[in-house]
Amino acid sequence: MRAGAALTDAAFPAGNGQAECDAAIFEACAQLLTWLARFFQGPPPARFIESLGAAPGHKLVMDIASSIDDPETGEAMLAALSAEHAALAASRAYTQLFEGVSGPRGVSLYESAYVGSGRLFGEPCAEMQRLLGACGRSLAVECREPPDHLGVEILLLADRLAQRDWSAAVQLADRLARWAPDVAQACARHDASHLYAAAARLLLGALRHTRAALEIFLRIEHEQIQ
Repeated sequence: MRAGAALTDAAFPAGNGQAECDAAIFEACAQLLTWLARFFQGPPPARFIESLGAAPGHKLVMDIASSIDDPETGEAMLAALSAEHAALAASRAYTQLFEGVSGPRGVSLYESAYVGSGRLFGEPCAEMQRLLGACGRSLAVECREPPDHLGVEILLLADRLAQRDWSAAVQLADRLARWAPDVAQACARHDASHLYAAAARLLLGALRHTRAALEIFLRIEHEQIQ
């Protein structure tokens, strides 16, 4: 259940001509989402976890948490990263939470588990496959996950922001908003390491921040056209 790199490096379309975008805001949103996706694509590499446990990493985590007005979650993540053998604990926690070894105490990372019939490979999977194609993207060969995996959806949203594809970005942000909270609640209940529970809460904050930025930008743009 590991998304890996997830998406291919195929070129995106040129975008939809929204030349007046405040690029810095959406680049920051894309970078934040890409960073958060690392927690859900597979057990984070030991080097990544260790870097966050060092002083510069501590500052990065708190800067990210503060940017979405959730410093308490940043502190919770730092506490998990400061635990003894944090990298090994993160890998074990990922396996226990997301790879099906904990039975009913596990957490699904597939939209199909939360939306519709609740059966894996359901309509959300087909919808995401169509959306990937519409965006000129496909799953990388090494990605063995269905397209409605949380890591895939986060990365596609980040890519759409980077490419200024506002229509797809809004669609993906709204899509994630309808089921990512369920993932966060499940992580809060079952994540003994607290790392992924914190990452999921940061993800919800990042999604709110991104959706609000999109709404403001699109409203201003609409008013300028009138």
